[in-house]
Amino acid sequence: MKCPISSGSFSDDFDSDPFDLTNTWIEVEIELNFIEQPKQTYFDPTAKKGTGTQHNLLAKTKSSDPENPVASIVANNFDFSSASDPTIAESICVGLFKV
Repeated sequence: MKCPISSGSFSDDFDSDPFDLTNTWIEVEIELNFIEQPKQTYFDPTAKKGTGTQHNLLAKTKSSDPENPVASIVANNFDFSSASDPTIAESICVGLFKV
Protein backbone atom coordinates (compact mmCIF):
# COMPACT_ATOMS: atom_id res chain seq x y z
CA MET A 1 0.00 0.00 0.00
CA LYS A 2 1.44 3.38 -0.96
CA CYS A 3 1.00 6.00 1.80
CA PRO A 4 1.40 9.65 0.81
CA ILE A 5 3.09 12.10 3.16
CA SER A 6 1.39 15.45 2.56
CA SER A 7 3.63 17.46 4.89
CA GLY A 8 6.43 17.01 7.37
CA SER A 9 10.17 17.06 7.78
CA PHE A 10 12.98 14.96 9.17
CA SER A 11 16.01 16.15 11.15
CA ASP A 12 19.04 14.20 12.26
CA ASP A 13 22.09 14.98 14.40
CA PHE A 14 24.46 14.99 11.42
CA ASP A 15 22.89 17.67 9.19
CA SER A 16 21.99 21.23 10.16
CA ASP A 17 18.93 21.66 7.92
CA PRO A 18 15.83 19.47 8.15
CA PHE A 19 14.80 17.42 5.12
CA ASP A 20 11.38 18.26 3.68
CA LEU A 21 9.16 15.18 3.35
CA THR A 22 6.22 17.05 1.80
CA ASN A 23 4.69 15.19 -1.15
CA THR A 24 6.79 12.07 -0.61
CA TRP A 25 5.52 8.56 0.05
CA ILE A 26 6.33 5.27 1.70
CA GLU A 27 5.12 1.88 0.54
CA VAL A 28 4.01 -0.41 3.34
CA GLU A 29 3.43 -4.15 3.29
CA ILE A 30 0.94 -5.42 5.87
CA GLU A 31 1.09 -9.05 7.02
CA LEU A 32 -2.19 -10.93 6.82
CA ASN A 33 -3.08 -14.05 8.79
CA PHE A 34 -5.23 -16.79 7.27
CA ILE A 35 -8.05 -17.84 9.58
CA GLU A 36 -9.63 -21.14 8.53
CA GLN A 37 -13.41 -21.15 8.57
CA PRO A 38 -15.17 -24.19 10.15
CA LYS A 39 -17.97 -23.96 7.56
CA GLN A 40 -18.52 -22.30 4.23
CA THR A 41 -19.71 -18.71 4.68
CA TYR A 42 -20.04 -17.81 0.99
CA PHE A 43 -20.78 -19.69 -2.18
CA ASP A 44 -18.35 -19.65 -5.13
CA PRO A 45 -20.20 -20.77 -8.26
CA THR A 46 -16.88 -21.42 -10.06
CA ALA A 47 -15.46 -23.77 -7.39
CA LYS A 48 -15.55 -27.54 -7.67
CA LYS A 49 -17.40 -29.16 -4.79
CA GLY A 50 -15.10 -30.53 -2.08
CA THR A 51 -11.96 -28.68 -3.22
CA GLY A 52 -10.12 -25.93 -1.43
CA THR A 53 -10.45 -24.50 2.04
CA GLN A 54 -12.14 -21.22 2.76
CA HIS A 55 -10.08 -18.71 4.72
CA ASN A 56 -10.68 -15.22 6.00
CA LEU A 57 -7.80 -12.76 5.99
CA LEU A 58 -7.10 -10.72 9.10
CA ALA A 59 -4.48 -8.00 9.41
CA LYS A 60 -1.87 -8.82 12.02
CA THR A 61 -2.11 -6.29 14.86
CA LYS A 62 0.93 -6.98 17.04
CA SER A 63 4.25 -8.78 17.03
CA SER A 64 7.06 -9.07 19.54
CA ASP A 65 9.38 -10.61 16.94
CA PRO A 66 11.44 -8.05 14.94
CA GLU A 67 11.92 -10.70 12.23
CA ASN A 68 8.14 -10.98 11.80
CA PRO A 69 6.77 -7.42 11.92
CA VAL A 70 3.15 -6.34 11.57
CA ALA A 71 4.09 -4.02 8.70
CA SER A 72 7.23 -3.49 6.65
CA ILE A 73 8.31 -0.47 4.67
CA VAL A 74 9.26 -1.82 1.27
CA ALA A 75 9.92 1.41 -0.68
CA ASN A 76 10.00 5.21 -0.41
CA ASN A 77 10.88 8.22 -2.52
CA PHE A 78 12.76 10.24 0.09
CA ASP A 79 15.61 12.38 -1.22
CA PHE A 80 18.55 12.56 1.17
CA SER A 81 21.17 13.19 -1.53
CA SER A 82 22.28 16.40 0.21
CA ALA A 83 22.79 14.65 3.57
CA SER A 84 26.29 14.16 4.95
CA ASP A 85 25.57 10.41 4.73
CA PRO A 86 22.45 9.77 2.60
CA THR A 87 22.27 6.05 3.48
CA ILE A 88 22.27 6.66 7.23
CA ALA A 89 19.78 9.55 6.94
CA GLU A 90 17.35 7.37 4.98
CA SER A 91 17.80 4.45 7.36
CA ILE A 92 17.08 6.59 10.42
CA CYS A 93 14.05 8.25 8.81
CA VAL A 94 12.55 4.95 7.63
CA GLY A 95 13.19 3.52 11.10
CA LEU A 96 11.00 6.23 12.63
CA PHE A 97 8.03 4.96 10.62
CA LYS A 98 8.55 1.46 12.03
CA VAL A 99 8.01 2.53 15.63
